[in-house]
Amino acid sequence: MTISTGVGLISGIDYESYISQISELSRTPITLIQKKQAVLQTKSDAYGAISAKLTALRDQLQKLLNRDDFNFQSADSSDESALAVTADSTATPGSWSLKVLQLAQADRLASQGAESLDAAIADSAGSVVLQVGFGNVRSYQVDANTTITDLRNMINQDEDSLVTASIVNDGSATDPYRLVLTSKKTGAESNLKILTNETSLNFQDKLIESAHAEATNIFDGEITSSGTYIGAGTTNVVMKIVEAGGVDGAARFVVSLDGGASFGDTIYTATSAAQDVSGGLGIQAAFTGGTTDLAVGDTFRIDAFDPHLTTAQDALISVDGITIRRDSNTFSDVVEGVTFTAKAVTTSPVQVGIKFETGLLNAEIVQFQTNYNDLVKSINSLSDYDPDENRAQPLFADSAVRSLRGTLNRMITSPVTGIEGEYTSLASIGLTLNPDGTLGYDSDKINEAMESGYENVMRLFGRVGISDNSRIQFLSAEEGTKTGNYRIEITAAASRATVTAAQSLTAGLTGDENLTFTVGDKNFLVGLTADSTIQEIVNQINAAFTSEGVSLQASQTDGVLKIQSKSYGSSESFQVFSSHDAAAAGPLGIGTVEMSAQGTDVAGTINGATASGKGQILEGITGTSAEGLRLQIDASTPTTGIVSFTSGIADQMLQSLEQYLDSETGIIQVRQDGISDTIGDLNDRITLMEERIDREAARMRSQFIALEKTLSRYQGMGDYVTQMLAQLNQSSS
Repeated sequence: MTISTGVGLISGIDYESYISQISELSRTPITLIQKKQAVLQTKSDAYGAISAKLTALRDQLQKLLNRDDFNFQSADSSDESALAVTADSTATPGSWSLKVLQLAQADRLASQGAESLDAAIADSAGSVVLQVGFGNVRSYQVDANTTITDLRNMINQDEDSLVTASIVNDGSATDPYRLVLTSKKTGAESNLKILTNETSLNFQDKLIESAHAEATNIFDGEITSSGTYIGAGTTNVVMKIVEAGGVDGAARFVVSLDGGASFGDTIYTATSAAQDVSGGLGIQAAFTGGTTDLAVGDTFRIDAFDPHLTTAQDALISVDGITIRRDSNTFSDVVEGVTFTAKAVTTSPVQVGIKFETGLLNAEIVQFQTNYNDLVKSINSLSDYDPDENRAQPLFADSAVRSLRGTLNRMITSPVTGIEGEYTSLASIGLTLNPDGTLGYDSDKINEAMESGYENVMRLFGRVGISDNSRIQFLSAEEGTKTGNYRIEITAAASRATVTAAQSLTAGLTGDENLTFTVGDKNFLVGLTADSTIQEIVNQINAAFTSEGVSLQASQTDGVLKIQSKSYGSSESFQVFSSHDAAAAGPLGIGTVEMSAQGTDVAGTINGATASGKGQILEGITGTSAEGLRLQIDASTPTTGIVSFTSGIADQMLQSLEQYLDSETGIIQVRQDGISDTIGDLNDRITLMEERIDREAARMRSQFIALEKTLSRYQGMGDYVTQMLAQLNQSSS
């Protein structure tokens, strides 16, 4: 017998209702556990909110930690369209008057036109060899199937090339496709040369193309072009008939030299004799009469072209009357920490000013105050207790929160160790604690501190070192660097890899000379020509270094050539030898025996302990109080100095906050992990209890079904007895 409704057919008992009520009553402990889980989750969420505020404060502290993380200098130009200026934190406030005398530009060549993009440009196998400056020679192989498109692609796919190729359709009636080659580098020493050209493309000769008559013309005679083009770039001559008539008769025309955009006032007579129609640029035209005279509106075109579109040149600027030349429009080494970018030639001076921008540092301090107050307010709201409502917030009386609050208060109120003078604490610059633990902000005090020198303010926040020797500069420090004064003793200054020639070249080279360089895995040759002056040689060698991408530089003093690595240290080295003997008169004096050069690292001590030197960088070693202290040593001879290092509020607070924010061992993370584990354990208990309740419900359901079956049997027996008694009664009757 199957019971499907949950109500006994025999007993009439709604046993599923009874089972449900008993099960629900058994779930009371589960409900209590779930409420406990909700409380725990609320506490974990509160920790998460505190962690988010701590992270925001930490990020701001890291920004205040080092002065180089953001720029305190503002730079202004009176004409940004002509001269842009930027400054970094090393720039000294000042003002300058500048003029842009000349912009740097790249060499650019274009070929005479090709008929189509897929027309062959070579009759047989050959090559095209390009060179930029005094180095970077690149060769490209062509054959009878090579097109102008193929050559363009070969050049652009060559990663080592300093040339960019493009194809321009200039709209000429004949041969409109020109291959344009542009040097990737600007500057007078980066001129583009075509050493070999075994194609039909002409990059050398100026050309006056054939005259072209518009198809709509009435005139059915001919026009021819001639002459020698002496203009620059492209000149597009358009001749338009303004008075009808015959050749050598009444026909008159005007001329445009800009492709028809505008026409001059000069009236020309259409003649059979060649005449200059270009205003002295050497472009001539002649007419031959036909059966129909020239009509008003008849138009004719002649294109003239100079393959040398632009010439490589340096940029020139004048700074307070001193002319300075560079191979690009960026001047980053004229004034320390300041970069000038030339944009347009000027006719009047551009005024440039660099000043300390207190507002930038002020804004960062205000952001610190905001982040700090957000954290404190979050702590206050999440650890509050309302006695009237008898209600506590999730982190009320939490030990981690109490510890964090105490740590923050101590750091705000305590003076920074190692600082002397008026500004030794945050309160001294106007950041004071309010009764609720938030920071107040006194703008007058902060502005006064700023005016006294931003270093005073920076020392309160970041890791700052001040040196009494300008040749010993503080760069950075790490968490392990202890506050204090460090005596620096430089026993050996860093040096560059250097080779100095044995001869003074007061006159030009007496003959060709080749220098062969080895720098790392690079080997290259610089070919010098006879009669070159020492300065021309220096320029040529430096151009080759730039083309090869090596960190070397050449210079000369009184005609003696010197070659050096740009950087200092033992990692810098190179080799060089010449095709001429060093002792011979006339050559440079490098010699045929390979000369090797290697730099040296700085060496010295910090507070008597040997320090680690790499190039010009001296660093305190692990295990000493100067661990992580990094200094830039610009001295050329042994020297000494004192560096005073302080670790400010930002540094100290960062180290303290790390114990709360560490992703593995931080107090907040550990608390959240513990809560997560507890919630997980409670979930396991709930699962076990649910399974037990389900088993009990199944047992009761089985018992009720068994009862129904028993009652069913008894009811069947009753029905049988009743039927038998009824039959006995009938028999008696």
